[in-house]
Amino acid sequence: NITAQPFNSLEGKLELKWTGTGTANDAELITAVEKVVFRSTSPNPLKDKIFSITIDEKNYLPKTQHYYEFISAPGITWTAARDAAAALPPYYGLLDPYLATITSVEEAIICGDQAAGAGWIGASDAEVEGTWRWVTGPEIGESFWFGKGSALGGSTIGMDIPFANWNGTKEPNDDGGNEDYAHIVTSLSVGKLGTWNDLSVTGHQTNASDPYYPLGYIVEYGGMPGNPTLDL
Repeated sequence: NITAQPFNSLEGKLELKWTGTGTANDAELITAVEKVVFRSTSPNPLKDKIFSITIDEKNYLPKTQHYYEFISAPGITWTAARDAAAALPPYYGLLDPYLATITSVEEAIICGDQAAGAGWIGASDAEVEGTWRWVTGPEIGESFWFGKGSALGGSTIGMDIPFANWNGTKEPNDDGGNEDYAHIVTSLSVGKLGTWNDLSVTGHQTNASDPYYPLGYIVEYGGMPGNPTLDL
């Protein structure tokens, strides 16, 4: 009654899907999970492999105990993406989802390299030009970058362990004077996938083949006041 979908190497995900009739049988699903085996092609693996279990399409990051999801919404503006993320229903009691706030390498990987798609995140310098802040989620109001790209004198600021993942040394560049919102790189023609560019609130909406065309947004669940600790 259970079918294993082909392993998704991009997301590092194996989906076990209930294909029987009626409600999924928990006992059968548990048995199937316990039979999952990971084999390394390396004769001497350097690190143990650890996997977590999630329900639905969301990805789990043990370091933060948060869940992440890419929502496809071609052409969406940053403002609309922020509002759409906040309007999503709770995930097993995790209230107040928000545009992802990426504060570590691990979060950058799960929201960029391992995401099903790329798009808007919850950073902006619209309030004070050149001062990049997280404007969503539990880090709301916290600054993490000042200035333009590092080659132009910009650098991380604030927070206990400042983190930024800009594309190359010349981003953010405020091209045209109105690029105030952070977007994950979607094309190798622009730069390294998973890094960030600053774009206008609309991105490049006129041409869907443009590498700066917004494809959607990354939602994060967890860390908000009143949220429970999940044990899925």
